[in-house]
Formats: sequence, C-alpha cells, structure tokens
Amino acid sequence: MPTRNAPTGASVLSRALEAKGGEMPPDGARFILNLGIRDEDKRRALDLLAKQQEAPLTAEEGEELESFVQADNVLSILRAQALLALKKAGQRP
Repeated sequence: MPTRNAPTGASVLSRALEAKGGEMPPDGARFILNLGIRDEDKRRALDLLAKQQEAPLTAEEGEELESFVQADNVLSILRAQALLALKKAGQRP
C-alpha cells in the first residue's frame, strides 16, 4: 500500500483556496501581493541557515527555521493565486 506524506500547511492552504472556487477580487490580490516577511524575520532565518552550515541546529532552532520556511511557502502560494486572479481579471500586478 503506498504511503502518503503528511500534508504541509502550504499544501493544505493551496487545496483550501482551490476548494472555495471563487475568484479573488483584484483589491484582495493586490493586498496579498504587498504582504511580505519582515526584515527582522528574514535576518533571523538567514542567521539560522548560516548556523546550520557550521553545525547542527538545536531542535528549537530547527523548528524555528521550519516555521520560516512554511511561512514563505504559504506566502508564495498566496502570491501565485493573487497573480493568477489579476491575470484572469485582465489586470496587471
């Protein structure tokens, strides 16, 4: 019997957006395109990535880094959906 990987937050969100079936309004799409990870969070994620190159991260640091990765994945999915919504509406980002 084939095994399935556990769903990630990003994959669940992607399926939820598809399941709703409605079109994202252009104003909502533009709002999403303006979202981003804060500079201090980017710096922390980069610090953790650099540390990981030198030595293994602690369990807590690994979880923190994974949280940054998941947040970035979710934002990427939302941005892709927003760009698609604007394209379908005949508007430019």
